[in-house]
Amino acid sequence: MQFCKCRKVLSSRARTCGFLEKGIDSPDIRPQEAKNIVSFMFRKSWEGFCYQKSLYGYAFSSQMGFHVTDKHVPIGRKVQWGLQRQRRSSMLQNVAKGRIWRYGVSALPQFWPYAHFKVKSRVLFAEFSSGTVLADVDQQHRLRRTVCKGWRNKQWHGRLMAFLETAVE
Repeated sequence: MQFCKCRKVLSSRARTCGFLEKGIDSPDIRPQEAKNIVSFMFRKSWEGFCYQKSLYGYAFSSQMGFHVTDKHVPIGRKVQWGLQRQRRSSMLQNVAKGRIWRYGVSALPQFWPYAHFKVKSRVLFAEFSSGTVLADVDQQHRLRRTVCKGWRNKQWHGRLMAFLETAVE
């Protein structure tokens, strides 16, 4: 096995907006490649932040979801969120149908009409006795359809706000 002895470093500077819209000429990076590169950096940064906060990472079919654990919020305890005069609270994990449900989110980088993260709510079910995540995806799907079907926009919004409050602490 041979290693290259030359260490040529390519460097270039560009503003993020211009890089995303037009790419750069040296090295030759087209706009779609630029979006892929920046998207990868944003996603890795988000995942690093979540792992630093000790959130539980679970690989869903298309992206990683991050969930609270007992370390963050005990089962059945509500998390306070909102402005001081309008304090609200929501639960991020509890027991239903003999299983533990845990709320979490996935974040997807988006660049149109401006750079932002699209946040997607996730619910993960685990065994009550051991706390291990259910491996059967069909059972996870059935539990989401039965346990979460009564949650309305107000509950989903509250859980998202409580999650963000917990994650930034």
